[in-house]
Amino acid sequence: MRQDNNHNKKKKKKASPIPIYLAAAVFAVTSLAGSFFVIPVSLPWWCNPWILAGITWLLGDLAFKGKPELPEHTADVIIDEPARESAEPLNPELDALLKEGSLALSEMGRIRRSITNKDVELKIYKIEEITGKILTNVKDDKRDVPKTRKFLKYYLPTTLKLLNAYDRMADSAIDGDNVSGTVKRIEVLLDDIIIAYNKQLDSMFSDDALDIETDIRVMENQMRSEGLL
Repeated sequence: MRQDNNHNKKKKKKASPIPIYLAAAVFAVTSLAGSFFVIPVSLPWWCNPWILAGITWLLGDLAFKGKPELPEHTADVIIDEPARESAEPLNPELDALLKEGSLALSEMGRIRRSITNKDVELKIYKIEEITGKILTNVKDDKRDVPKTRKFLKYYLPTTLKLLNAYDRMADSAIDGDNVSGTVKRIEVLLDDIIIAYNKQLDSMFSDDALDIETDIRVMENQMRSEGLL
């Protein structure tokens, strides 16, 4: 089983439109001022509307840096690849699990992008990351299907249900105890979900660990029998 390590991509920044708006506003105001008012003195060269707009854009670009964008997970692309070699028999259950997992991962990303709370956004991103690794590993090793069945049939859909509820309640502008209390409980639960998902991922490596341990013991015994140890 291999574990995908292509998640440490650099974060891209989405350019903010504010500097452009500010520059346009300065250009409009200074142009109108020059058209409707007679200025009795000679103004410095930098008072030209184009120059002022350019200076405004530069200052605005420094002041309003774009929001860093989290790189999108590519597990949905990975899952779309054949789940097995052509020589292997078809596995409808594996195909169904991978399809459901890929759709769930895509929906989780949609919810994350609508969340305004940065801490919650990062927690959801972490859950996405672990989910993508679980899906990739179950694709690579069919022995993981029984271990993943409950995860994909219960835990992942329930997580999506809670995230959808959080998304609705967090943006409802309602300060009632029921809403605020539920929102807080989900925020806390996300930490536990991350722990549980990590344990699920770790359990998928038990077969590999057992195989490697067996190989180690066989090699050690072989080296002892030949007097190499």
